[in-house]
Amino acid sequence: KLEFTKVFQSGLDACLEWKFTGRHTGVYHGRQPTGRAFASPGVSVIRLSEDGRIASCADYYDGASVARQLAV
Repeated sequence: KLEFTKVFQSGLDACLEWKFTGRHTGVYHGRQPTGRAFASPGVSVIRLSEDGRIASCADYYDGASVARQLAV
């Protein structure tokens, strides 16, 4: 599940704060499912084109924290 908690925009630049939650039910980086739950905050930094489309997007989150929560 991806929940957006804050949205900021200034001109053609935007930033989304989000929380990513779920349960490990499929193969993750080659590891079999553990059934464990995980949660991680993150940020998406977006640059819009003049016509309002997404020109670029970079996502930042702590993948190591997710891996620790899943015990992988």
